[in-house]
Amino acid sequence: MNKSRFAVIATDHFARSGNQWAAVFDGEERLTPDEASINQALAALGVRPTASTGEFDMIGPGRFRSNPDCLDAYVGLCEELGV
Repeated sequence: MNKSRFAVIATDHFARSGNQWAAVFDGEERLTPDEASINQALAALGVRPTASTGEFDMIGPGRFRSNPDCLDAYVGLCEELGV
C-alpha cells in the first residue's frame, strides 16, 4: 500500500492573537507531537526556512482568510483519523 505524507493544519487568528494546531501523518502514522506548531508540521513535510522567512511564510498561507470550498471533502477524513 502506498502511504502519503500530509499535514492537517488549523489556525484561528485575529489581530495577531489566536491559536494554531497541526499534525503530520505518513499514512496512518503520526509524525508530529500532540502540541505541534504549524512550523513544526511544515518542517516535517520538508519546508525549510531561510534566515529571514519561517516555514509558514515560505509557503504563503497568510494571504488566505478562509478555506476554499474544495477542502470540505477532507472534513470526513479528519474525523475518521480523529484529528
